[in-house]
Amino acid sequence: LDLPWSHAQANRPGPVCASLGPKTCAPTQGIGVVAARVKGLLLDELYGSPVSLSVAGVARFGQTTARTRDRVTNLGEGTQDVGGGLALGRSGGLREGFWSGYVDATGLYRFSNVADASPGVPAWEYSVNAELLAGTQAWWSLGPSLSFWHRPEGIDVEDLLSDPALATDVDRFARLRARSTRVGGKLLLRADSRTTLALGAATTVAAVNNPRVFTLSAGVAVYPRLRGAPEGG
Repeated sequence: LDLPWSHAQANRPGPVCASLGPKTCAPTQGIGVVAARVKGLLLDELYGSPVSLSVAGVARFGQTTARTRDRVTNLGEGTQDVGGGLALGRSGGLREGFWSGYVDATGLYRFSNVADASPGVPAWEYSVNAELLAGTQAWWSLGPSLSFWHRPEGIDVEDLLSDPALATDVDRFARLRARSTRVGGKLLLRADSRTTLALGAATTVAAVNNPRVFTLSAGVAVYPRLRGAPEGG
């Protein structure tokens, strides 16, 4: 379950901000897009499979972001979304530690804010994420990460700016086709076999109709031991 508190700002407001209104690039903060996910393991390395494979379902609720969805600095587009995905991973030993890698792909159907629009506003989208982490001691792992996000259908920023009706529409940015590629790194610090601190950073290296962003993340993962499971299971 994701319940994010987010802050977004434009460090250098440019001509797009000026042409689309005084609050287009205003700082925005609040509850971001709430997401619920469930994942089921289909193949497990611990039982002889060469890789681990899982299937997931996801539901997202962005109504808390609807009021400021017309900003470049929006926290979401005010929609409900449903989708699913696949994840593929593998791990192994490395001296006294281990290495692990995974790639997952998720597709989302976005419920359109504009009735009978084709494509929807916003249109469907998909994302691919990958990580490769390694550590020579069990208490730490470090490595690169890659995130790719794509909304194939929609209009371009130039089309938006050339049409006054679209430029002032509250769903103007939800109409855009868009793409973003981010690279970064992640550090995992393990207090024990069931508690991990995760620290990450990423930056945009390529984007289409989408702002370039730099993100920092921090979180704690806790894996409770199930009743009857062996220690470390």
